[in-house]
Amino acid sequence: MDELQKKIDEFQKHVPMTDVTLLILKSHLIIEARLLEFIKERVCDKIYKEISEQREWTYHIRIFLAHALSDRDEIPSANSHIIWPALRMLGKLRNQIAHDLEHKEHSLENKMREFIKIVDYEGKRIGAKVTKENLLRVFWYATILLHSYLTIDRVPSRFCDENL
Repeated sequence: MDELQKKIDEFQKHVPMTDVTLLILKSHLIIEARLLEFIKERVCDKIYKEISEQREWTYHIRIFLAHALSDRDEIPSANSHIIWPALRMLGKLRNQIAHDLEHKEHSLENKMREFIKIVDYEGKRIGAKVTKENLLRVFWYATILLHSYLTIDRVPSRFCDENL
């Protein structure tokens, strides 16, 4: 769990909770780094180098690739039903922030709420009702939860693992 704590500390250092634009952009960047680590554990170094150097249309393709690779894991992730839809929604949020000079507040808030609902679909993990006043904080918690899932599942589990 030391590795997870290091990654959480890194996330907290780089992702501010005070500005919606920075929150979405920075959380997207750091979660994409976890996504790349996830892929790196499942492909050879030569292919990983090519994947990591690509800059166009990469985020959504990386999600599809990681998802396909994780489906080949001996022991599937317990959080697959959360990880892949949440990553896609985070990409949509990031694109809305990055490509629209002025975003429609309700549209952005609705997407943020949808992201939170995907990550915390039972409403039990974050433990807070989402209001306009706490939306940034709850969204931040949801992004760190997604970040943690990717960190935990970074290395594929195998039946021969001693920790099982």
